[in-house]
Amino acid sequence: MTYSQKLLLVAIGAASCAIPFGASTAQAQLLLEEIIVTAQKREQNLQDVGISVTAFSDEQIQKLGFSNSTDIVAQTPNVTLSSFHASLTNLNIRGISQNDFADQLEAPNAVYVDEAYVTSMGMASTQIFDLQRIEVLRGPQGTLFGRNATGGLVHYISNKPTREFEGYAQVTGGDFGLFEADGAVSGPLGDAISGRLALSVRQDDGYLENRLGDDVRDNDYWGVRGQLLFDLDDKGELLLKGHYAKDDTNGNAYTHQAAVANPSSWLGPLDPDLVPADGLVRAVPANVDIYGTCPGCDLGGYRDPDGNPHKESLGSLGFDNPEGNDPFFEREVRGFTAKLTYEIGEMTLTSVTDLLKMEKDYREDSDGSPIFGSLYSTFTEVDQFSQEFKLSGNTEKLQWMAGLYYLDFDTDQRLHAPATLSFGTTPESILPYSVTTSGTIESESRAVFGHIEYDLTEQWTVTAALRYTKDERKLKDHTNQDTFGTILPIVFELPDISVSIDDYFPELTSQDWDNYSAKLHFDWEPREDLLLYAGYTRGHKAGNFSLPVVEYLNVSFGSTEGLRTMPHDEEVLHSFEGGFKWTLAGGKAQLNSSVFYYDYEDYQASFFVDLGQIIDNVDATVVGAEIELTMSPLEGLDILLGLSVLDSEAEDITRTPFLPASDQPLPYSPDYTFNGLVRYEWPALGGSLAVQGDWYYTDDYCYTLICHPVEEEDSYLVGNVRISYTAADDQWSITGFVKNVGDIEYRQYGLALESVITGVTNGFAPPRWWGATLRYNF
Repeated sequence: MTYSQKLLLVAIGAASCAIPFGASTAQAQLLLEEIIVTAQKREQNLQDVGISVTAFSDEQIQKLGFSNSTDIVAQTPNVTLSSFHASLTNLNIRGISQNDFADQLEAPNAVYVDEAYVTSMGMASTQIFDLQRIEVLRGPQGTLFGRNATGGLVHYISNKPTREFEGYAQVTGGDFGLFEADGAVSGPLGDAISGRLALSVRQDDGYLENRLGDDVRDNDYWGVRGQLLFDLDDKGELLLKGHYAKDDTNGNAYTHQAAVANPSSWLGPLDPDLVPADGLVRAVPANVDIYGTCPGCDLGGYRDPDGNPHKESLGSLGFDNPEGNDPFFEREVRGFTAKLTYEIGEMTLTSVTDLLKMEKDYREDSDGSPIFGSLYSTFTEVDQFSQEFKLSGNTEKLQWMAGLYYLDFDTDQRLHAPATLSFGTTPESILPYSVTTSGTIESESRAVFGHIEYDLTEQWTVTAALRYTKDERKLKDHTNQDTFGTILPIVFELPDISVSIDDYFPELTSQDWDNYSAKLHFDWEPREDLLLYAGYTRGHKAGNFSLPVVEYLNVSFGSTEGLRTMPHDEEVLHSFEGGFKWTLAGGKAQLNSSVFYYDYEDYQASFFVDLGQIIDNVDATVVGAEIELTMSPLEGLDILLGLSVLDSEAEDITRTPFLPASDQPLPYSPDYTFNGLVRYEWPALGGSLAVQGDWYYTDDYCYTLICHPVEEEDSYLVGNVRISYTAADDQWSITGFVKNVGDIEYRQYGLALESVITGVTNGFAPPRWWGATLRYNF
């Protein structure tokens, strides 16, 4: 980060904090509106909940211009989201994440949509439209939400059917051929029935330009959601929701970068004066001919011609894949949710039933060069069913809840990774091989839980909760086939090899775990405008099976050691946290802060091995803090500032065989981040005008635990601006915006592929782009 950028941040923060608080006005401020959240599965004011939670309402999402989940988490301290393409979503909360891209793995940060758990991160981005509220909960939430909320969760709550007729239509156009439209209509359908129908469409040409063919990272998506709400004789209600979404695009690819490791698996020891002999992957120096092909070039003799991270030359010279070589992304997600709420005497019964299905077919060009290096393709089908029953009640001093939970889901997956070794640019110098693995994981989970909040005094409240969970997983029909083409048969005289896990470790194909989550928490409210809280929470996440690909090569040479890494054990997180929520200046400012310490047992660490990732269990610790300041010092002026500090360590990580084991920072875990938003609205032109600037700054961090130099991301500062006009009756508005106004080049993903093809998969965030939105409310 440059000195001028640092000075800009300091000046913005100082100016924001120095703005005087003016006289009281009748006009409500946007960021200080009362937000009712369900972080404890009952409705509460955000400032009354002793949990680290950030929430945004429907009006805030719209007027602040949060068009996707990435925009939202950018204004949430200690939360990052990598989603440069719809096929890949990685959520990190306080350093807790699982950056494995396999669809059969569940993340340690849960995603819920309308109180229903989403098992696969591949489905997480399909229902984010026409929202009533978004809640981001930091810290373990396993006692109430349960499933894999070790680090926290994101909860998307849809707008519900209304008894009054209403709706909206919104259209956005912009750079890269962007066309986006969404809308909803809602109202009564009878004396006791109301309905809502919402639709979302997005199309664009993609911002990763391909010099040799179609551009990638494009969008061609549409989704629809229909809901029916039935009133049940003043005793309760039944909400039925059906949804469908479809993607059909050119898919994803990566920016090319030539890389090398010393010693190299292909080249042997290199001159340590050129590349240090520690086994870590580094960029090939621009003026050095490492591979004997050309200066700055990769093993196949290719060098990116202009260094533009948003342009690539994607090709497949010398490789004829029967399934084709072009990237693509096809996904269908459909689901149904039924929520019943019914009063039984002094108690409330809530039932949430959810069915969800995804089919995803995906192929990417992993090396990003015209000389074919590697494709990665996967077909995934996920079928899930969940059922939750909750019974709750309250007395003068006691709030209580008890429940049962059941989850059953199957994941069918086929991974195919054709690749080559390239020793030149002629077909004769390019040697092909491919690896395919497939299998079905059947998962079943049962849980019982209880939660109580008891007022010890008028100022003190204690919360105690416990949840017991039983998980069972089975791996079925798992096979792997290696087709070595012209390489290994010549050198080792080996035929094509097909192996099954059942042949080697049949006892590993069935795993079960039982564990518990617990919470003991105290709230102290010394006065009406101040809440202090502290407590201990125990969270856990079930084990699973990873499906490494080339790790099966070990079997070819008589070793089965690699297969033992396939099942990984459950992880347990012990969290100690304290914080406060303070309403200041007569309600014109809110200051919220928390500090925490995590003791992580058997953290499920992801390591890239050959053409696949494996999971291994290691211990880790995380220490951190976050602070959020929201204020409206003058009429029409809204300011949001956030700061996070983090120190994370995974213990005894062996980065390469040439380095001693050492403690490593967790992936996507910068030492500190700073976010902010300033918005000013004033009467003009018979309505109102509003201008807004928002920014996000992050310190440097790594994308993996190994942290090769090519996987390190430098600090960066990204800002956005927007201006909007809203009619006096709030019926229509028009907005213009610029994203990444400084045209900052930064990655959202980076992974070294040295063990198979010497290169890096670099996923850059979009460059500067602009757009305009027209919205009509009725």
